[in-house]
Amino acid sequence: MDGRKILILYATATGVSEEVAYRIGREAAARYKMCPVIYSIDKYDYESIDQETRPICIVCSTTGQGEEPDSLKGFLKFLLLKTQESTFLSNVKFGVLGLGDSSYAQFNFVAKKLYMRLLRLGATAIIEAGLADDQHDLGPDAVIDPWLLQFWEKVVPTFSLRSVNKYPHCTDCVDTLSFAQPKFKVLTEGEYRSQELICEGDLSLRDITPGPRHTTHVIKNCKLLKNERVTAQDHFQDVRLFSIDLTNSDFTYEPGDVLMVHPANSDQNVELFFTLFPKLEKMRYEKFHMLSLNGYIEASIPPEMEAFWPQPWTLDFIVRNYFDLQAVPKRYFFEILQYFSLNELEREKLKEFSTTEGQQELYNYCTRPKRTALEVFQDFPYSSSNVPLYFMFDMMGPIKPRSFSIASSMAAHGNTLQILVALVNYETVLKAPRVGLCSNWMAGLQAGDMLPVGIRKGCFEFPKPEEVREIIYNSCKLIFEMVYFVFCIIIKYLIMFLFIVSELAGDYDWTWNWMCSLPLFYFCSSSGYGPDFVLWLSK
Repeated sequence: MDGRKILILYATATGVSEEVAYRIGREAAARYKMCPVIYSIDKYDYESIDQETRPICIVCSTTGQGEEPDSLKGFLKFLLLKTQESTFLSNVKFGVLGLGDSSYAQFNFVAKKLYMRLLRLGATAIIEAGLADDQHDLGPDAVIDPWLLQFWEKVVPTFSLRSVNKYPHCTDCVDTLSFAQPKFKVLTEGEYRSQELICEGDLSLRDITPGPRHTTHVIKNCKLLKNERVTAQDHFQDVRLFSIDLTNSDFTYEPGDVLMVHPANSDQNVELFFTLFPKLEKMRYEKFHMLSLNGYIEASIPPEMEAFWPQPWTLDFIVRNYFDLQAVPKRYFFEILQYFSLNELEREKLKEFSTTEGQQELYNYCTRPKRTALEVFQDFPYSSSNVPLYFMFDMMGPIKPRSFSIASSMAAHGNTLQILVALVNYETVLKAPRVGLCSNWMAGLQAGDMLPVGIRKGCFEFPKPEEVREIIYNSCKLIFEMVYFVFCIIIKYLIMFLFIVSELAGDYDWTWNWMCSLPLFYFCSSSGYGPDFVLWLSK
């Protein structure tokens, strides 16, 4: 084993696996004095996993109908290569914790598949795969808690370590052993430059995050050329067509690639945050540096963000561009609030939300109505006011970039990239209004505004254009990847194109106008879902 380090990898679609991974990391650091190294699997150098000497804990979820999250696809593809020998991972010791829902037929299919493949490649399982079930009365924690207990019983003896409570003064905490120090040490510009703080003896500020940091994309500012509604005015859904100029970005893309948009919080939410925290309002335009603590690799700023927006950052910038104010808080959010609460009534409720037995209550209060972090701060004012700035980075993660299918072709549109965005605007079960952070932020942009965007390679592998003789497509899913693919083929190679779309396509003026502009024949047919337009394109 490599010193006291433990490697924790996660693959998530909605953020649940990430939350569990960081919970494991906090427990490793606070209770067992380990140095947890945490990666999203797609940012880990998995091609060198056969040289890994640290124990590995992999947390993965199952999305859709038994599908793996996007961040896991590359790793699985690498493991499933036929060239991998049965002894390839003979030095690797691992544990797999799956998060799933037994109401689906493919319950925890990804975790089972990953666990079996690792065994077949010669890796040693520290413990049997844990299969957490969201349908359990106590939620996933009913499996996670005992699984972790057994995992530590196997791992800790290899380090000759014992359990240590780092916060003996925190007698009211639900689980003081899982309450670790914050991810970041937040320093002002003056403190950052002070040789008294950054010194040889300050272990907490040393660079203890070795290893490569992989980025999924590069961010660049691109000009917005057009923001127009493409659905009819009387249609229930407001869908916008955004045209973006890539002229000065050096971006190129192929069929199936994805545009990554980095949105910002609305002015209204930013002002509400500073209203709730008047002490921070006084430091709003002061510059800060965030230094990683505890060896959490991803406790550092996401590399694509730090490359585009180098530190130091003002607090106004952090609140506007980093804190995800509209995220639905997880369990650890309430543990931190409880720790700093001085109000007995609020602390008792927060304590309930922080226990395994209180997860159903937390679901009803927070998850089901999609209550945001700002709304929870408003509901617990006496506790929220005591939370220091450096712990807010643990409570609210960075705003994640949003992925959009590219609806244009470089062959047909040159350096103008197009995406279609449906505005998210609805009411919860409690009749509380909810709006999508990214879609509504983009809807407020005007032509000439700059967007921070990047392009990520897609998972599709389309055939070469010269190999295509016929396309039959019978789904409205991923329609714009197919539109782009057809654009790339239509000029030289296409012989026949059969395209079936729902009659609702008439509500999408942009889609319908594009189809009508092509040299095609169309007629009505019927299916189990009602009449369709069948489009037949021949060269």
